[in-house]
Amino acid sequence: MTTALFFQIYICTMIVMTPIDELWNYNNPRPYPRNEYRLLNWTKGDFKTVDGKLVLMKKHMYDTPIKAKARRKYWNRLEHFMVKK
Repeated sequence: MTTALFFQIYICTMIVMTPIDELWNYNNPRPYPRNEYRLLNWTKGDFKTVDGKLVLMKKHMYDTPIKAKARRKYWNRLEHFMVKK
């Protein structure tokens, strides 16, 4: 019975944590993600080097609709904070 309870807790935890992790990856692009994601995967090709740092490109010719929306959201958020300073 304890094994079944463990698996139930594990499955419930995964059901809750997976969407949270996917959403975090969507909102916080990085060139070297730790995991493979189902919604979108950022690659080094999605970034360009500026002053020795990798910066997300504003547009990419091979973007999926989800990735293009994530880019727009990222840059809108970044520009919003730059204006507020």
